[in-house]
Amino acid sequence: MAIVNIGDLLDRASDFERRLEQYYVEIRDQSKDNGVRLLTYYFSRHCRHLPEVLKEYSPQVIENVRSIELKRDNPFIPET
Repeated sequence: MAIVNIGDLLDRASDFERRLEQYYVEIRDQSKDNGVRLLTYYFSRHCRHLPEVLKEYSPQVIENVRSIELKRDNPFIPET
């Protein structure tokens, strides 16, 4: 059994969103199709939801939430 705190999960989610945004930007920049360019532009901007949601809370609330610990029995390997 492992202990993971919410802060670790939020950090991993933010990292994933940054990588996904970059992925869509690369597709947009390489495509000559305007529909693909528009869609990937939208998707790349859509990846910014986590920071937008978190900015609505005070730093104290965010700190408290990030410190919550979760017990889990299965391996947590988001890369797979």
